[in-house]
Amino acid sequence: NKAWKKHIALAGPKFSLKTHPGCLALTVPATNTYDSWTTVDNAPALLRSSKRFPGLWQATTRVSLAALNANHAGIHTGMVLRFNKLHLASGLPYQIWWGIYLPAGQTSYVLRVEASGFNDLAEVADPDPEQGKPVDLSIEDVSNNFAFAYRFPGQRKWTSVAYRPLVESSAEVGLFTKSWAGTWAATTLWDWFDVRRVQLQVH
Repeated sequence: NKAWKKHIALAGPKFSLKTHPGCLALTVPATNTYDSWTTVDNAPALLRSSKRFPGLWQATTRVSLAALNANHAGIHTGMVLRFNKLHLASGLPYQIWWGIYLPAGQTSYVLRVEASGFNDLAEVADPDPEQGKPVDLSIEDVSNNFAFAYRFPGQRKWTSVAYRPLVESSAEVGLFTKSWAGTWAATTLWDWFDVRRVQLQVH
């Protein structure tokens, strides 16, 4: 689809629609560190311009890890916002990451919001007692204020996690995986990605 573009700054990560039928899979090998922060931007991502979305919007996806392994890398995977704003020192884009966060060697994940240079802006500890089923993620743009929420399949109500007031339009939104400090390849699965228009609520 021409609306999407891949960001693969470091060779190794692979996107596939064939390895897990019905899902988009992203496998990040253990041969390198695929991280992004203030001075590095090597996390693979699949991105589309938010300028294509009409007015205020909500982007949602369903994400899961294909497997867990005691030797896995540190992983952060889910949804990403990339902005036009650049870090003065590195010239790299300011980003916000939202999704499954799994420290190296652990098998119980949390849900975490991080921004370039700011880890753990918001965190949901032990959101899934079963630690394996997919989770739905949401990023909602309301007048350039971004709300982050989650729910599990079968649930109708979103649980709000964080609200980030930003005075800048997002340039791109999409899917990502960051990895660090591991010896096991990580595969993330996304069932779908959806964007719909939302109405501004005036109270």
